[in-house]
Amino acid sequence: MPIYHWLDQVVFQCPEKTSLIFHNSKLNFRLFQELSLRFAYSLQDRGLQKEDRIILMLPNCPQFAVTFFGSLRVGIISVPLNPQFASRELVYYLNDLEPKLIFTLNSFKDKVKRAIYLSSPKAKMVIIKHTDIFNYLKGKKIFLIRPGM
Repeated sequence: MPIYHWLDQVVFQCPEKTSLIFHNSKLNFRLFQELSLRFAYSLQDRGLQKEDRIILMLPNCPQFAVTFFGSLRVGIISVPLNPQFASRELVYYLNDLEPKLIFTLNSFKDKVKRAIYLSSPKAKMVIIKHTDIFNYLKGKKIFLIRPGM
């Protein structure tokens, strides 16, 4: 059974139960599933297909969990990488994995940009803000992939 089926079962059984706590904000399973589905569909909208690769260069945060589960749902291979990697270490993975996208935080964008420049083929970088989850919880309908990124 794919791991995302586990999430679907938990949402069916106890949708309002807390799935993640981050900086005193709680995310229930229903919302976690909704965000991961939005992310999955946004990957497809950007033209990614089953077995394409993406890199998740994110720390331990809700965005990591959402992107991971969302990509699994549509058969995209997520490769988590240590956000502390230097550009030269990242170049190796970019050349080896040939990812379509790299998801990272603004604080890591310079080294990711340098690694993309030094690698072939060229992946696209998507910057995720730590505040995206909090803005979504406050009713602002923005999250993860925005048009034009």
